[in-house]
Amino acid sequence: MGATLYMPILKPDALDYIAGTKIPKLRSMVLCLEGALLEKDVLEGMDILEKTLIRIGQVKRDRTETRFPLVFVRPRHLDMAKRIAQMAGVHNIDGFVAPQGDPRRLY
Repeated sequence: MGATLYMPILKPDALDYIAGTKIPKLRSMVLCLEGALLEKDVLEGMDILEKTLIRIGQVKRDRTETRFPLVFVRPRHLDMAKRIAQMAGVHNIDGFVAPQGDPRRLY
């Protein structure tokens, strides 16, 4: 996988990294909704994530010659992961990264 770039979901240019315009040789990245997101920003982060998931698919369709990094999402907990799994465009990511800390937080 190489070095993985962790990116807060609120960072406005996340799609530029995914599309290869910021770091052309980027091999993997994580869109983070855990430690990089304040509790008060969770709803906005979830909204931005769904829009980003949809746009990833659009970029991949429009730029078929481009090699894209693997894209993962880091939710805060299992319930958030379940909501993300139901989002439009979720098929455009490569997987999830478990949240940090106590494994009991997952349940």
